[in-house]
Amino acid sequence: MRTPGCHCRPEAHARRPGRSLKEGGVDPEALEGCGGRATHALVNGGAGVMVFLSAPLWLRNRITDRYWRVQEVLKHARHFRGRKNRCYRLAVRAVTRAFVRCTRARSLKKRHLRTLWINRITAASQEHGLKYPAFILNLIKVELNRKVLADLAIYEPKTFKSLAALSKRRREEGFVAALGDGKEPEGIFSRVAQHH
Repeated sequence: MRTPGCHCRPEAHARRPGRSLKEGGVDPEALEGCGGRATHALVNGGAGVMVFLSAPLWLRNRITDRYWRVQEVLKHARHFRGRKNRCYRLAVRAVTRAFVRCTRARSLKKRHLRTLWINRITAASQEHGLKYPAFILNLIKVELNRKVLADLAIYEPKTFKSLAALSKRRREEGFVAALGDGKEPEGIFSRVAQHH
């Protein structure tokens, strides 16, 4: 007989006690779709072993689950202005938008800070008569990143001045090495006509 409130096929409940599945017992495939609303029993080979298929009854209550889900959203929206901090429908949209912007801002923050450090180093190096590219390129083998250089420019101006002097000296050494001593190496054909 069909159990009230059950939505599975009627032949699933046509149980014949004392018979196995081959002899016309309960078909487990026919029990699919019942959803656990009714308790079904399978008779296994006439032994009377009962298997209950009502696992969804062990799940949590839906109302409590919804309450905590709403509270989780409102917890993130407490600091918003207006009705967004207390109305769930408005809070969900605002919190989702805030999370999207937060994800995007993590990469933008690195870019903005690097720009800020470069601007500070540029201003400090121009005080010592150097442009930013010349200052940075001539600090070879100086293991200081832009963040530390920007902090030194603000809080340790004497240290930054010595770094600028080092960069200037290396730049001048590079110019001298590039110019050489003014003599052409021997064995090179040149367009310059040399008369002896």
